[in-house]
Amino acid sequence: MDIIGGTWFTIAVTNEAWDKALNEALTDYELVEGEDLEFDFAADRYSKLRLAQAESRFQVTPLDAELLNDPENDFVLEDLNEFWNSPGDFMDKGFGYCLLKDGIVQSVCFSGYVYGNGHDLVVRTYEEEDRQKGLGAAVTFAYLDHCVRNGLMPYWTTDEENEASIALANKCGFVLKEKSKVYEFEF
Repeated sequence: MDIIGGTWFTIAVTNEAWDKALNEALTDYELVEGEDLEFDFAADRYSKLRLAQAESRFQVTPLDAELLNDPENDFVLEDLNEFWNSPGDFMDKGFGYCLLKDGIVQSVCFSGYVYGNGHDLVVRTYEEEDRQKGLGAAVTFAYLDHCVRNGLMPYWTTDEENEASIALANKCGFVLKEKSKVYEFEF
């Protein structure tokens, strides 16, 4: 806890026995129940969607140390800190792409979790008025292009209520693999 901080814990429940055991063991905690969706990357579907995708009108650039150290973009660093111990740790193990306007990050797609060659991605478009304009798709396609070129396997997870995330996952070539019950609780 000293390294990563945080006061919330999330548990995915894989079967009824675990569900019962968790509910019995965690009676001192207020459990918040939800459902996570896990998507698999379908390379053939992605290739077809990518070919159909018009050349992006946006200038997408790799997420680098200079951008992360820019005080104007400190909100991106805050997002990374939810997943990584440090910017250096992220730069060593993960990667990302962003869309800039006047040097300020408007949208970003980066590795949130890395396990072997698997990269669970995170997508953010920061300003409400910039959403639903293709920024998230532009950075996600750049991220996925990098994965395909480098033999990495991207993964997408989201909660059942995040309709924008589900739509973007489908738009970028992911297919729903499974739904999992999850519990979150503060400790």
